[in-house]
Amino acid sequence: MSLNKITAVIPVRAGSKRLVNKNLLAFGSSNLLEHKITQLKELKSLNIIDDIVVSSDSDLMLDIAKTHKVKTHKRADEFADEVSKSFSEVIVNVVSNIQNTSHILWAPCVCPLCGVENFKNALEIYNQQVIKTQNYDSVISVVNFQQYLWDSKKPINYVLGKGHVPSQKLPHYQTVVNGFYIAPKEKMLQWEYFCGTNPYRLEISQVEGIDIDTEFDYICAKACYRAGGGGNCLNNNKYCLLLFITKFTGGGIMVAPRILITGGAGFIGTALAHKLQTLGYNISLIDLEFKFQSIHKDFKQYGLDIRDFKNFKNLKDEKFDFIFHLAAQTSSAISQENPELDVDTNVKGTLNTCNFARICEAKKIIFTSSMATYGNKKGIIKEQDSQTPLSNYGASKLSGERYIEMFKQFGIEHTIFRLFNVYGPGQDMGNLRQGMASIFMAQSLLGDTIQVTGSFERYRDFVYIDDVVNALVIGMQEHSNSQIYNVGSSEATSVKELIELIIALHKGKKFKILNIGGHEGDQFGSVADISKILTLGWKPEVCLKDGLSKIFEYAKEVMCGLK
Repeated sequence: MSLNKITAVIPVRAGSKRLVNKNLLAFGSSNLLEHKITQLKELKSLNIIDDIVVSSDSDLMLDIAKTHKVKTHKRADEFADEVSKSFSEVIVNVVSNIQNTSHILWAPCVCPLCGVENFKNALEIYNQQVIKTQNYDSVISVVNFQQYLWDSKKPINYVLGKGHVPSQKLPHYQTVVNGFYIAPKEKMLQWEYFCGTNPYRLEISQVEGIDIDTEFDYICAKACYRAGGGGNCLNNNKYCLLLFITKFTGGGIMVAPRILITGGAGFIGTALAHKLQTLGYNISLIDLEFKFQSIHKDFKQYGLDIRDFKNFKNLKDEKFDFIFHLAAQTSSAISQENPELDVDTNVKGTLNTCNFARICEAKKIIFTSSMATYGNKKGIIKEQDSQTPLSNYGASKLSGERYIEMFKQFGIEHTIFRLFNVYGPGQDMGNLRQGMASIFMAQSLLGDTIQVTGSFERYRDFVYIDDVVNALVIGMQEHSNSQIYNVGSSEATSVKELIELIIALHKGKKFKILNIGGHEGDQFGSVADISKILTLGWKPEVCLKDGLSKIFEYAKEVMCGLK
């Protein structure tokens, strides 16, 4: 076996959930995918590898590959959804479609600091240890570590009490990272995996081995890249890591980015807080004191009313990197009855939040606006369509958008998400003034009458809470700066269709449907054009039928005491 015809494969997919569309996250002067392509093209220019192939289910990612004049492999959806096919089946599908090659360099783009020098070294070792001497069957990248490890019951590698040893004396362990996997093509197909049972474990540094799986990994990788001067490979890794810590933390202990969520005890705010917590962020919540519950106990809480700027004095010494501004009066009907409340909460409250952002030195505000800013529009609504709100609520959210945009002059970036009809577990089922899906669901559980305000032909675009939260997290990424995105399903559901879906969940129970007349400011219909946010890799994952089933089960539990 000789080292000829070696192809580098970059496997990427569109469906990343923990870190949405991570392969296209901004990195250096481009994004993670383009960064990896650039590294591998340098290898090809040195005649070290013969070809580069990007394998993906995403047309956008394949188009990026084509602009860089590298080959592509279009993966069917079932080989990218992490459900339909096993990991082994995915590898066989990808590798078997790589033509005219004898060896595969599997090079994920999620280890951006593993670069050209690492690849050169790995391929030299592969040639010597796998091809020539056959001492090993493949080469993989690993990072050494010494940590105090436990299983679910007891320590694994040290003794408690008098037998305790310093960390320097702990056994050396290795963790496999997604820097590279190199093996003969035929062997990969035989193993149905990208390495064999006797791989050469090539150690790379902790910096080079940063494997982007969470937002925090991403922040670390970007900071190290900048600290190292933006090179493909950080040769002096201890220096770069020290420089990274100094730049990122001011010389102190490295901490997760600090996030403030206004309206943090609300429906969307609570779901967002828990999502960000799983990503390793430091979360603080602002809301009215009485709204906080036991589910918020793991977060720092500030019980205050954003309508009065003096209330922010409780946070005068706090610093935040990002502010998610969700606090709002959200009922269109209430906004018509009490417009002053809308102005105080949604306009004045937003201005107060913006002014606090200057004080706490926030880098960015992520703002939840509304489809209500568009007013009545026929057809699919695009972000650039005119905004002619029908309700005081819509007008107040539009005013909030303008304030958020204005504060860019003070160095505060922003991303604005115009949310369509958000629903799901966690909604206030006792509030029968806001949230069409939750209102009808609550009425169906409280009795045998569903009251409808307005035409049964009115229609809405319903989007599930988890999908909305995933969209909001994208707002922290740099390439969303100064952008506005619709967040919906892009599917119209009439009031009549919604009620039929809810009734079907009751399996035979009979209902009386009563039209009690409409109210001012109620839009007849709205459906989002989501093509813009789709380019970021986000897409709605939960269909309305499945989402209603989830909120039905949730509502049955929480409404026991409301009947």
